[in-house]
Amino acid sequence: MNKAKIILRVIFEGFNTKNRNYNNCILMIDETDFSRLKLYEIISSKGYIVCSEIKIDKLIRSLCEDAGGDLWKTYITAEHDGYSFTSFSEASFSNPYYYNIPRFNESNFETIICQLGGSKIPETATMTPDFMIGDIVIELKDLQKESLYNEDRRNTITKIFEADNGFSVNINFSAASGEVKAAYKRVIANSIKNAVTKASKQIKQFSKTNSINTAGVFLINTGYFSLDHQLFKTIIEEIIAHDTTTIKFAYIFTQSVFHNAVGDLRADYKQDCIGELPSELNGIYEACKTLIDKKMSSVFRPDNGERSFVAPQYPISFFSDNKIFYWKPERIEPSINF
Repeated sequence: MNKAKIILRVIFEGFNTKNRNYNNCILMIDETDFSRLKLYEIISSKGYIVCSEIKIDKLIRSLCEDAGGDLWKTYITAEHDGYSFTSFSEASFSNPYYYNIPRFNESNFETIICQLGGSKIPETATMTPDFMIGDIVIELKDLQKESLYNEDRRNTITKIFEADNGFSVNINFSAASGEVKAAYKRVIANSIKNAVTKASKQIKQFSKTNSINTAGVFLINTGYFSLDHQLFKTIIEEIIAHDTTTIKFAYIFTQSVFHNAVGDLRADYKQDCIGELPSELNGIYEACKTLIDKKMSSVFRPDNGERSFVAPQYPISFFSDNKIFYWKPERIEPSINF
């Protein structure tokens, strides 16, 4: 007589990359065919991203048979085919329409700085900062890329979470603690510090041939999803206080877009000034708010001239060191209850 197969039940929350909605997922799999890599490959082949803790238990065949219904059907499928996959979607509409949200870019901040009395510095053969207001020089850096898509960053994160032996590992910064959180923060801070260091070099070079009174950076986050604005602010405060003598102030701006499965959309805009902000820039907050209102009003006009849009935030997952790593954005409550 053949030995009865042992079927494992794997339970997790998954994000459907096609329908853009969250699902409660159940994967049943033959124990002899189970591995963490196999688990990740099956989930990915079904078009899902893991975005929660993974729970695994062993099913008792006789109890599944007694329960009958879908439980028994999926159990039999797993016995016969090696695995079965079932998902239960959150309340959602099929193919909801979302407006494109215009991305803030350098030209937008050039407009703001010019309104405040500044101007764009002409480019030369050597690296120069971007703007001047009187004798104040400003360099702008735009963080447009999500670091979690970068292979080197993924390898670094894998090492940071090396001691975590879970099937899935939550790499949201807010979920980390202790030395892991401290190490994680250093990695994030180093990438931002590199941008500030580059800006500092440009300003130093410029100051050799131009008279300046003070210098700062505008750091615009329009695509580094996993960098929370408050953490962004904290890191910049520490850099300004301890790691540069050239950069005296910073203006930081974060633009984020969120969707949900019923078609709701939320665009967040956050801004902060850090360090010794010159009086010439006192109007930066109101000028930015005015531009935000103008851009958001343009969303409903098809001929608004906008060509660059902010990507909405969705979960990110990857496999490394025999573990599934995942990051997930804030979720917005649906405006419609089913």
